Amino acid sequence: MHSSSDEQFGPSDEETMTPYEVLMKLTNAWLNEKMSPELLLPLESEVECLLEQIRLEEDKFSKLPPRDETVRHMQLEVERVRFLVASYLRTRLAKIQKYCWFINDQESKRAPSSKSRLMPEEYKFLREYIAVVEGHLSTAALSHMPIVVKTLRPEVMMVTPNLDSFVFLRVNKPADIAVEDAEGTRSQQVSLRPGNQMIIKYRPVSHLLSTNDVQLV
Repeated sequence: MHSSSDEQFGPSDEETMTPYEVLMKLTNAWLNEKMSPELLLPLESEVECLLEQIRLEEDKFSKLPPRDETVRHMQLEVERVRFLVASYLRTRLAKIQKYCWFINDQESKRAPSSKSRLMPEEYKFLREYIAVVEGHLSTAALSHMPIVVKTLRPEVMMVTPNLDSFVFLRVNKPADIAVEDAEGTRSQQVSLRPGNQMIIKYRPVSHLLSTNDVQLV
């Protein structure tokens, strides 16, 4: 995205990043989100920063002559960033739909001090989606069944992410993880070294995604 090298803004109080750094951070998060079996922590501030940057860029080239070659390059770059943000959000919404009762259950049990895996708009979508699905099931099926089975039981319908599915990853930082054997009876320490690429179960490396120690590819 076009921006001066000294232009900076911060997605949080702890860090200040250029638009390009935010773009790269969201690109990595997008890949992790697409390849991971579970819904990851959201990059809400980064999404908001890039949407604001898109608005700024569009305002810039709206003031330039339409046949200006610079405008065409800026438009292509803006569309690339817009696609990234939209794909990231669509990927998350697809998981919210698939695991709606599981995510809703996790949210209800989440301690107030822990981070939510949902942006406010996503939580609103989750609640509305569950209400629509429950309404449809009640109208289309439960209303025609005996009274003893007319109650929806989310715990029965709940689809949970398979954290033991395999993922392909690249190691960014040194880390040690415990990996269970095929029977799940014993575990051994495995050292991850920067540059290593491997196929491994998601569960033992899931905690390394938020710290960028590994990158799913």
